[in-house]
Amino acid sequence: MKKRILALLLAFSMMLSLLPVSALADTGGGIDFATPVNASLPELTFPYGRNSPQFGQPDLTNAKETNGIYYGNGWGYKPGKNGHAATLYLCPDVPKEFDLNYKKVRCDIEVSQTATLTKLSISFAGDNFTINNAGTIQNSEFYLCSVTNTGTIKDSTFRMTNVTNENSITGCFWLELRGATPDPTGTISNSGTITDSLFQVDPHKVGLDESTVVHTFRATGTDSIWCDMPDNPCFARHSYESYTSSCFYTIGSFKIAVHYADDYGPKYSYKITAINGIPAEKSGHGISYDGTAWYTLTVDNEDIVLSDAFDTSLEIVNGYPNTNNREPIYATDDTTIIGWKGNDWTYEIIDNNHSTLTLETGIYDFNNTKPTTKNGDVLKLVNCKVVVENGATITGGHFRAMSNYGTVENSLLSNNNIENCDGGTMTNCLFCCTTPPVGVANYHKLTEANNNVFDATLPNAPDAFSGWTTYYFTGTPKLVVKLAKSGGFNELHYINGDEHYGNLTGPDSYGCYTFTPEKEEDIVLNQEHYVTDLAISNGIPVTTGREPIYDSANTVIGCKGEGWKYEIDSHTLTLERGDYDFSKNGLGQLDPDVKLVVGPGVKLTGGAFNEIPHGLTADNVQPIILNGSGSIEAVNGLSSPNWNTTLYAIKGSQVEIKASVPLTDINCRAIKSRYYLDNNDKTALRFTANFSFLDTYGGPELILNKSSRTNLIMKEDGSPDLEGIPYDWSGEDLADIYTGDGWRYVDGPSKYLELTAHSYNFRYCDPLNNKISSELAAVTCDITNSSGATIEDGIFKNFVENYGGTINGGTFAAGLLVRYATEQGTVTGGAFNGKDGLSDGAHAVTVNGGSIRKVNDTEPLVLDSSHNLTTGTEWNLYSYEGTIVTVTADTDITNINGWDVGKFTASSYPNGADDKKTVSFRMPDGPVVLNDTLYTLDIIRGKTLGNTSVAVPAGTELKLDADKPAKNETFLGWTLSDESLLTSGTLNDPECTTITIKMNNASATAEAKFQKDTPAYTLTVTGGGLVNSKTSAVVEVGKEVCLTVGEMQEGMSFNYWDLPTPLLKALTDSSSGGFSNKVESLTFTMPDLSGYTEDTRFTIRLDIRPAELPDDDDGPSVLGTMATVAVGGAAAGILVWQGVSLGVDSYLQLSLPDGVPVPTNRRELVKLLWETAGKPDVVLPALYGDVSAEDGELQKATRWAIDNGLVKPADESDASRFDPDRSVSKYEVARAWFKVQQMLK
Repeated sequence: MKKRILALLLAFSMMLSLLPVSALADTGGGIDFATPVNASLPELTFPYGRNSPQFGQPDLTNAKETNGIYYGNGWGYKPGKNGHAATLYLCPDVPKEFDLNYKKVRCDIEVSQTATLTKLSISFAGDNFTINNAGTIQNSEFYLCSVTNTGTIKDSTFRMTNVTNENSITGCFWLELRGATPDPTGTISNSGTITDSLFQVDPHKVGLDESTVVHTFRATGTDSIWCDMPDNPCFARHSYESYTSSCFYTIGSFKIAVHYADDYGPKYSYKITAINGIPAEKSGHGISYDGTAWYTLTVDNEDIVLSDAFDTSLEIVNGYPNTNNREPIYATDDTTIIGWKGNDWTYEIIDNNHSTLTLETGIYDFNNTKPTTKNGDVLKLVNCKVVVENGATITGGHFRAMSNYGTVENSLLSNNNIENCDGGTMTNCLFCCTTPPVGVANYHKLTEANNNVFDATLPNAPDAFSGWTTYYFTGTPKLVVKLAKSGGFNELHYINGDEHYGNLTGPDSYGCYTFTPEKEEDIVLNQEHYVTDLAISNGIPVTTGREPIYDSANTVIGCKGEGWKYEIDSHTLTLERGDYDFSKNGLGQLDPDVKLVVGPGVKLTGGAFNEIPHGLTADNVQPIILNGSGSIEAVNGLSSPNWNTTLYAIKGSQVEIKASVPLTDINCRAIKSRYYLDNNDKTALRFTANFSFLDTYGGPELILNKSSRTNLIMKEDGSPDLEGIPYDWSGEDLADIYTGDGWRYVDGPSKYLELTAHSYNFRYCDPLNNKISSELAAVTCDITNSSGATIEDGIFKNFVENYGGTINGGTFAAGLLVRYATEQGTVTGGAFNGKDGLSDGAHAVTVNGGSIRKVNDTEPLVLDSSHNLTTGTEWNLYSYEGTIVTVTADTDITNINGWDVGKFTASSYPNGADDKKTVSFRMPDGPVVLNDTLYTLDIIRGKTLGNTSVAVPAGTELKLDADKPAKNETFLGWTLSDESLLTSGTLNDPECTTITIKMNNASATAEAKFQKDTPAYTLTVTGGGLVNSKTSAVVEVGKEVCLTVGEMQEGMSFNYWDLPTPLLKALTDSSSGGFSNKVESLTFTMPDLSGYTEDTRFTIRLDIRPAELPDDDDGPSVLGTMATVAVGGAAAGILVWQGVSLGVDSYLQLSLPDGVPVPTNRRELVKLLWETAGKPDVVLPALYGDVSAEDGELQKATRWAIDNGLVKPADESDASRFDPDRSVSKYEVARAWFKVQQMLK
């Protein structure tokens, strides 16, 4: 089978070798043809001229012909045949570039991936050759042909060429694209990418996909331009005629060469001054000029509009100036555009919502979108603000905002943003605004008689005002009005009372009337005849519908009626005859700025004025004065900031006053509630200034808020200072009631001060704020402390009733008076003569064997037989916890509740130790007895207030704290000599270390009981020993301990007792003759180990040894015996003891394995013993610190030898130390070796 397969492969290979090379080549891009590079073959050239039969064909002279195909160096050519075009194959087997130097080519071309074709020129009309490119074609010209590109084409031109692009085309110029009508000459089918290219027509219209973004490149208007691509090598070969258009199209970013054009060539006089409305040099497009006609600039994915000059004309679009192709205005950074300018105008952007058009000179009609040429469209409204400079004139238009320094005529001006500035004039203009136009002189109103809304405009105006009741106008413009109503319009019959005023015409078909004001005056539509009655509106005489008064220049200066006239400029109302009532219910209050002149035949019945009206005297008016810092805001319902605080009301008239502050009194007498407009608002009054009112509140002046204060001030005599306090008569109390802020004083048969709010300290004359420095000796008037009020302190030498109030302190010489069953107030502190009216918590203060003469230097007050207060002889004192009380008794005070003065809380002799009758102290929460009988409490092993013995009066509660137990002591509890004293805690209770007792009328003793503790220790014996005949026993200090040996292992004997270090030290320290632990039956008294350790559990180990091996104290005879035993009886006659060394040497020589040297230190010894025992495994709870952690065997050998008693620890007090290099004696080696041999048996 293998032979057959090999034969088949060989035969197939032979067949392949017979095939031509071109049949196998595929150089990519679907071109199944190869033209190998061979330097011996000719290069590709096109030498034939236009008149040659071979024009457009390559030179085939030295080409190699195979099967009808001519091969050159990397190229092939198949001549046309049977109506088929010739084909040029550029399919080198290695990359190769072919430069045709723009020689004309007239054949189809196949370009493979390995080929680069440069300077191709397919430009002979009528042949429609086909180019299939899978490689690279650059710097080439395509004309009237079809191109399919799967490779790259760059920096070339396409003219009337059908292009199918499946890969990349960049930097190309596309000309004369005519699409598919009638023949497809210049179409684009794109599934790849086309970048940085220029088109003479819109490529979307000749097949380019809509997803590819295309931008326009054009000049303003319909001007034609020439364009080319200076970075395209074909640029110098282009003829101008072919590349003219009013609009080119761009994709991507590249340079364009451009100039203006006409049918005869470049327009050299046209210069590119702006790009997209920005000066060309500032546009950021890198524009340059060659000095003749060509400009070069860069486009970058944006639409471009070129202009040869800025448009200086003013045009309004959508209410704002058109900024397209207008010269920009730059900010100081020279890059930010802040506006535009033209011929005598500028337009600036303030922010997103505000902009300003400034007119410098010229005449403008803004009824037209082109206000200077008037050849635009109708303009209804200018939305931006317009500034008219001096020298500029507006002849019409509709404006929302304006500042005028020039001239404005025949214009509509709406809202309140219209201002006529210095030097400006506005003539024959109509205003629609809520207030009169600012800065406009000689304006007049246009209104309707019944205050109805109506429409108004100017003839030929593009718009009209609608829905207002008042308009303003200047001059005498022709006006057009329409009196609107639902479904139609109202008729206009009169203007200013005249049926034919101003050549009134109308209505037209729209319901509009037209008229011209006869002079500069207010206009009232449908005003039938002049009104003669005086009417007041907002304090000013109404002029509408009244007969005007004119000056010599025929200017309206006022109006007049029956018996009156009003001059507008001077605000003067002159009454010539008749009766007038300027009160709220009459004509209405005049404004304070209106000057009133009253003629001799005039009668005034109402009104109030800032000054006495001219023609009246003081006898005709009632002065009303507002005292203090407040102001009068309104009089008779008329508000004005110009009201004086002194008014003059017509006598007998009703007056209504609104002030900025509450009005509390008139001439210090409280204002009755009926005079307030609202009892919840004390700032507004209404009263009639008649005799009855004056009789109640006095005169001749009515002074509002005459009372200068409402705060409570006490005079030095202890009564309230009533000067300047508002008052009123009370028929119920038959007294004048003075009312202040939080208090009132009743001045009648019963005189008393009632407190109703706030807190008062009557130690001061200013008890509320303490702002008056002088102190008040005592309050001498009666006081009623009502709900909401609090007395903090003071001395009170009269009756005090506490009905609902609070008393926190003070000295009350007469106590509290309780006359009614009314609920009493709250008392929390103070000193009181008697217990009546006091709250819970009041405690008595008494003197044992005496009486209290003064409290806080105040003598007591008591009722005499006539029920009047008089000075008493002693206090019945009650006070509250925390109150500082100074008591003067009729005897010396030696103690307070049994405590020495000075030791009782905050107690002292305030007058010094020489005066012991006066004592000061802080009240406790309980009664106080001065000079109380004392009883002694002795305390054993405890304290109260830091003392072991105190003397206190009966009833005193004392807290007792037990001492802390001494060492080895236990607290057992408290005992009392009189157990009835206990009030808190438990007696004989080890858990109760604190108790509270209350002293009786006898001395007593309290003792905290303790017992001495005896320590006990737990001893446990290991290794076969017993303690007190047991393996473990608890032994108290002082008890006997007996250590004995239990059953001994055969062949073993007692060595010593291994005692714990604290026990060994204690026994050694307590034994004067020395202590030994090598006594087999060891008896000792258990010592106290607390000075040596805190442990209470200990282990004692019985150490044993082989019976044959001597202990440390045995002599040479024993060693000799050991040696004999070691070598057996046969050697007995040979080895004779010659000394200790000889015996041990012999034993070791005979016992140790052959070749094993005698260990010289502890390291060698333990390793010998451990290895002899077979290296048993050992658990290491901890490593020895002086043995290397890496030496695991030595760690194990050491632990094993010590745990089995073969060697002793290096240091009993340091279990981590072994001292491996410490030397060992031959005896120690022999003893350890003997023990291990016994273990192994």
